[in-house]
Amino acid sequence: MKIAITGGTGFVGGHFAKHALEDGHEVVLLSRTANRETSGLNDSSRVTRVSSDLSDIQILINAFGG
Repeated sequence: MKIAITGGTGFVGGHFAKHALEDGHEVVLLSRTANRETSGLNDSSRVTRVSSDLSDIQILINAFGG
């Protein structure tokens, strides 16, 4: 399953993303600082990072699509 996580590079979002990856999911991390290093999420081919605040509707549609 593909899971989009707002605040994905923050403390809670990062931990949730790690658990989702451990369970075999693909994750999309939405964050104002998507290029921020996040321990345990930097090497995975199942992680997509998207820079955005929550006001850009088209970016959110693309991130949550699929």
